[in-house]
Amino acid sequence: ADTPAAGGGRVAIDVAPLSLPGLSDVEYTLTVVANGATVWTKTLRSSAYGDGAGAISYVGTCDAEFPQNTVELVLEALEVGGTPLVAGVDYANPAPTGSPLTLVADCVADQDTPVTFDVTVARAATQGFFDVAVQFEDLFCSAKLDCEKDTGDPLTLLFDPLTGERDLTAVLALACTAGPDAAASTLHLNDLIVTCDDGSVFSVMPDQGPGNLSPSFPGPAPDTTHLFFQTAVFRGEEPLAGAHKAYWNVALGLNADAFATFHRCVLTTRGTATDGALTDGWTRPGAVWPYVDWNVELFSADGATRCTQHGLGDGNGVAIAYTTTAGAQFAVSFAAALPAVTRHLDPVCAGVVCDPNASCVGPVDHCACNTDYVGDGLSCIPAYLESCQAIVDAGLSTGSGTYDIDPDGAGTAYATHTVYCDMSTPGEGWTEITLADARNYFGGTMVAVDGATIAAIDASYRPYTQDSSGDHTYHYTFEFPAGFSEFYLSNYVIKANSGSGYTSETGFTQTSWGTAHNTGAGDISFGDGDAAGPVTSYTREVATFSCATCTTAWTPGSTVYPIGSTATRFRIGWGEGGTQFEGWYPWWSGSIFLH
Repeated sequence: ADTPAAGGGRVAIDVAPLSLPGLSDVEYTLTVVANGATVWTKTLRSSAYGDGAGAISYVGTCDAEFPQNTVELVLEALEVGGTPLVAGVDYANPAPTGSPLTLVADCVADQDTPVTFDVTVARAATQGFFDVAVQFEDLFCSAKLDCEKDTGDPLTLLFDPLTGERDLTAVLALACTAGPDAAASTLHLNDLIVTCDDGSVFSVMPDQGPGNLSPSFPGPAPDTTHLFFQTAVFRGEEPLAGAHKAYWNVALGLNADAFATFHRCVLTTRGTATDGALTDGWTRPGAVWPYVDWNVELFSADGATRCTQHGLGDGNGVAIAYTTTAGAQFAVSFAAALPAVTRHLDPVCAGVVCDPNASCVGPVDHCACNTDYVGDGLSCIPAYLESCQAIVDAGLSTGSGTYDIDPDGAGTAYATHTVYCDMSTPGEGWTEITLADARNYFGGTMVAVDGATIAAIDASYRPYTQDSSGDHTYHYTFEFPAGFSEFYLSNYVIKANSGSGYTSETGFTQTSWGTAHNTGAGDISFGDGDAAGPVTSYTREVATFSCATCTTAWTPGSTVYPIGSTATRFRIGWGEGGTQFEGWYPWWSGSIFLH
């Protein structure tokens, strides 16, 4: 260990064991850097500073003048029985010279700051059930992408539905074993993405299937517009002598007739394996973990097939890579002991992430909005927009005019219908309610608080009352499930409804839905049906009047009335008092706008 200068700090560096059988020594170079300057650098061997199997522990100084120091780790050499292994042949080096692993540490004066490197090295392994294998700790894995047989002839596996014959197929394969414990072998794979020079992007999701996925391939032959004539996913386990092998194969039926359309296409994805499950698909926090990286050209711009046999580590597009210490999340996981797969990431569909209310369909073509939603799959909105405000919020407003809404969304209580939307009054998104709308689409209902001799709704959906003697109070209420917090009346008119020689009068100010009259006058009022009473009325806003059958307009025009909260029921209250034949049509014509 190094002793820091007075007031300096220390970093206590640990490198975890590499867990590779037969490993006798490992050599590392450690460097501490502060503010771009090297504090110290040392080359250490595990046999001298650790367990000889890759673990080391070392305490060195850091520069407390700068709050954060960077610790760099370079893997210089691996030895088995004193014989050095060859990087790139015997193992894939996650931290070669020039590309060290780094961790940032807080340097605190007179204190030790722990710094731990958790590194897993992918090492070449010889196993009889794999052509080429690597070892991830106690897991043996193989991976490849093949479009050719060993003879050099095209690999023909999947059936072309237009010809009924097997045709050119690319097979991506990942297989691993953790030995006899089948439950421990877990594979992780991202969606397969095929990117083409013409801008087209296709994806295949490995959690679909198993079996044929049957993407759209309508023909007629030759079909020059669809890249895949068939796709398929196969996954499971193979019980072998002393081991259980988990495998995941994805087959792509390549339609050569369409190669010229797409020019040049490249397949990419990533996969790995673990001895047990990953949390939400994430590799261990702080750990450097190996994975298989596929990046293979399927065919070139001239339409020539470029995909051949691509083995793991042969320099032909299938290689070992490493996560950073930040870790990596894989889209889908599959455990050999379970028939099900687990998806951790939203599907990447045609190279993009679908809207949360969409699914990747085809299964290789496009995002499509789920039931009850509409859009292009990248952005989905409810198919049933409840109000004009919902239309504005969805970005679908084209100005004032008629639009289709469904008051209760996907519910069945209220039907989709056409309304006028006022998009110019401040706030936008004002929904017009007409007499017909209120009755036919919003459940308009007339209720007697204090009954009249005559009370009904006419053929034009107008509620009305007339009393031969005594007093009466009524209200007419309709639902607005989208909710509203303000309203205005447009071209609104009421009509007196008195018998010959009698008059209806305003003059009483209604403040409670329970009473709309005194001994000689009444009122017509408006507001929230769930509140105790109205927020405005004819007596308050229009001059008191008396007549037999006159019509009277709402003189405040389009004045907006807030109701103080969000309501779902609009109410009109009215009544009349006295012994005459008198009453009202409280809504003769005009409309109500809710927002």
